[in-house]
Amino acid sequence: MRENLYYESELISYAQSLLLVSAQRNPFLFTEIYQYPKLESMLSIGLIESNNVYLKEKLSHGIMSLLIQFQHIGVNPSPHQFFIPILLQSTLQKALIYQDKSEVFFRMLTNVVNYINFGELNFDVDKLLLQLAKLIKERSPKERSHKDSDIDVVLNGILLLMRGLFLRFPEKAFKYGQEEKLVSELLQNCLFEIPRRANRRLIPGPKCKNHHTRSSALRLLVELAKGNTENLKEIISYIAPIHKNANWRTKRWVDWHITQKNNEKSSTGYVGLKNLGCSKFLFLFRYYNLSSLLYELNYSTTLHDPNIQKSSAPGRR
Repeated sequence: MRENLYYESELISYAQSLLLVSAQRNPFLFTEIYQYPKLESMLSIGLIESNNVYLKEKLSHGIMSLLIQFQHIGVNPSPHQFFIPILLQSTLQKALIYQDKSEVFFRMLTNVVNYINFGELNFDVDKLLLQLAKLIKERSPKERSHKDSDIDVVLNGILLLMRGLFLRFPEKAFKYGQEEKLVSELLQNCLFEIPRRANRRLIPGPKCKNHHTRSSALRLLVELAKGNTENLKEIISYIAPIHKNANWRTKRWVDWHITQKNNEKSSTGYVGLKNLGCSKFLFLFRYYNLSSLLYELNYSTTLHDPNIQKSSAPGRR
């Protein structure tokens, strides 16, 4: 079964390669592609609804190659002006419906936003950012632990997508960071909420427990802080007390990866050379090389061992 899925994806890959070669010879072929009535449906099925992961990967790579190779051609609209609004609007809506199948799509969309030159695009950026901010606020916690297998793919994708959009449109940082309370949402509910399980059927906060989603949320905060000093002030005023007080540590901190360090304690529960090995070794090495200490250690050994001559102890320096 898996072999059949792989060959199916290879067929799509060959078709995409043929399309790219043909378009290089005749760029106006794109005008015919734009008029294909089921193009949006094809993108939705291929990138999201399909159960063939190989096909999704091949199709996403093909779209990226198309957008990169044909950014500057004499066709109006250019491929990125035509496809990016579709991906950010109708295809994104499908991804929010089929959330459990959207990982490849969100990864591709993040790459598109980060690496493709937008130019003049015909879509409402504010409408998209407002929708994404609302999705973050309304989304309930899905991650139960920090394990790699336990990741909220949709939340992680939305966080990365918003970061890419704020990289493109830094002037939007104040509106969504302060007026839409996105900074407060990321700090309180996504990153630093203390988990309290009032209802055992519900997953406690914070929303970002997995290493990847926490990293995505922090990177989004960085972009919001770069774009506006008010966002930066709010972040500092929230985080500063956390660093001054250690009350946010819980006995079961491994259940939600709140710290920046891994393996802070050994499996036995004791703190020692496992996490302080480097600094402690340097300290002991330097301490042992104090001549007076070395003399006393060696001299005390000779007093209790008749086989060792007293003269073998090093002299004081």
